[in-house]
Amino acid sequence: MKHSLVIDLGNTSVKYAVFAGEKFICQTKIVIDDKSFLKTKTTLIEMLKENKLQASDFEDAILFSVVPSLNKTIQKFVLSVFKLKTNIFDIKDAKKLPEGVPNETGSDLLADICGAENFYGAPILIADLGTVTKFIFIGEKKELVGCSFMPGMDASLKSMTKQTELLPKLRIKKPEEAIGRNTIECMKSGVYYSTVASLKHFMSVAKEKYPSVKTVVTGGYSEVIKEDIGEAIYDPLLTVKGMNEIRLILKKGI
Repeated sequence: MKHSLVIDLGNTSVKYAVFAGEKFICQTKIVIDDKSFLKTKTTLIEMLKENKLQASDFEDAILFSVVPSLNKTIQKFVLSVFKLKTNIFDIKDAKKLPEGVPNETGSDLLADICGAENFYGAPILIADLGTVTKFIFIGEKKELVGCSFMPGMDASLKSMTKQTELLPKLRIKKPEEAIGRNTIECMKSGVYYSTVASLKHFMSVAKEKYPSVKTVVTGGYSEVIKEDIGEAIYDPLLTVKGMNEIRLILKKGI
């Protein structure tokens, strides 16, 4: 079976995911700081070698982007490595959107919805912890009930260090103690537990409205809080799996 390359271009990183039909094969995530793409090329080639894949094994590539200014750069890069033309997903290409989804919806949010509905059913609450933390409510009829957005964990930390000269720059991870006893511990505690508290709050809100609701947690920072997500499902691949579902739907012309 031929393989497909699904590219998730976000504000801070690019994910390159490989699928064979519906089956997820592998993925690599690269921070957007390599303007020459030399590091990216090396990383991708290593990923292919580890999975015994060659460029000739791929039949198509699709790009889901929230950074349009980099689209052409990504297309040229994929062409140079895989000899593939990369299609750019436009929500206008979707013949049928889930009920309640507006035409200006971001491709990542639409992918979350499609992935959650396909793999977990409805009703469902999606917590996508990325550059922006998104809580997405899907109702019993697979309709978009609504969303709530807040700054992501990294953005929250950066807002403190940017506005306050003496505060250090930190990496995001679970603090050893819930109550901080110095500046660094206090910052880590605030960002970590405010995110966990927000998740638990919206899980409670969703449960009150839909007793049978499930919650799935995904996104780049989902791994950081996975120990404290309670009964929620941890699926860090939800977004790219949703993107692949959209790719398959477009291929079928549905």
